[in-house]
Amino acid sequence: MTNKSWTRRLPPLPGELLSSCLTRNAFAHGLSPYRFLNLIWDHDPVWNRDFDRDPETLLRMNRTPEARTWLDDIAERLSVPYETVIGATLTGWREVLGTNIAVSAADSRLILSAGIYHRTRTRHALQYCPNCLADGIPYFRREWRLGFSTWCSGHGRPLRDACPHCDAAVIPHRSMSIRLIDCHQCGRDLTKGGREIRGGPVPQSARRLQNQLLDLLAQADRRPTAFAWLETGRAELPLTVRGLIAASAPWSAYSTLREALGLAPTTTYDDADRRRFEHARFAVRTPWLETVAAWMENWPRNFFLGAEAIGASHRTFARCPMSQTLARQVAQLPARRKAARKQWKPILNEPVINRLRRTDRTAYSALRACRILHAIGVHTDA
Repeated sequence: MTNKSWTRRLPPLPGELLSSCLTRNAFAHGLSPYRFLNLIWDHDPVWNRDFDRDPETLLRMNRTPEARTWLDDIAERLSVPYETVIGATLTGWREVLGTNIAVSAADSRLILSAGIYHRTRTRHALQYCPNCLADGIPYFRREWRLGFSTWCSGHGRPLRDACPHCDAAVIPHRSMSIRLIDCHQCGRDLTKGGREIRGGPVPQSARRLQNQLLDLLAQADRRPTAFAWLETGRAELPLTVRGLIAASAPWSAYSTLREALGLAPTTTYDDADRRRFEHARFAVRTPWLETVAAWMENWPRNFFLGAEAIGASHRTFARCPMSQTLARQVAQLPARRKAARKQWKPILNEPVINRLRRTDRTAYSALRACRILHAIGVHTDA
């Protein structure tokens, strides 16, 4: 098995993640994914990398100048073309979504971050549809790694981002049961039972936005017809979405924006998760996408309506990724907005108070306390 090809070769299924394919091959040989790959690449920490998102880190794992790259080796062992293997990663989608794939970064725009720490994952980066996993051969799809993907159109249900029994992140290659559908932590079936999905149903506007972005990824050279106002360019829609996500990240802007756009208030908020969209859980991302979708409707009317409500200016979008379409509208906003501060009448700046502060500290403290109580509505004899 460690020479050329594997005894049992299970090539990637349509839309399957490379990590899911390798895990299925390991289980087919009756081995854990760690031991399976360690028999072949014993010096390479394969599972300590997010090679689904960025296989470049593993492409450089050559032992000699003549050694085959890691993905070439997998293609030969599976008896499939190299394009099939690289197509099971998110490399092509990262470029369409506006990430410079030549630059190594911890996060990629609109792709959920795994938060790898040694052999485990600290974030919920892999989603799944229980019905899809239960139907036929179970495997994990590439689109389930996308932050804007929250709904399974085939089965008409929201995706899950954790085990329904213990709420642990979905990490198939750490499962000890040799079954792809078992939770790595509690060992129970991911497709059966469990608690209700936190965050409620996925709004129609968020589903439409998801379909537009998935359509763009499927046919990257075709301009999305539902957003005819976008400038030409494959990354225009993803960059516009990501820029509006960043601008609406602070809670004050988020809640004000939802009210201005006529959306119901939401209590699902985690300040730690909202620091970056790619780190957020399903319950946070769903209303966030609904807010952005409403902000993009009736462009640019709704954009300026929301921008006025939250007091947006050039500085609001200074650190946000911007498409040409969004940049044109941001250029019409004021450079900065003057903060509205209330004018309070001074209550401790009278000559008698200033004189007492220098001559009689006890009398000063008593008079100062009386003036403060009077200012807040508590009347005294002084």
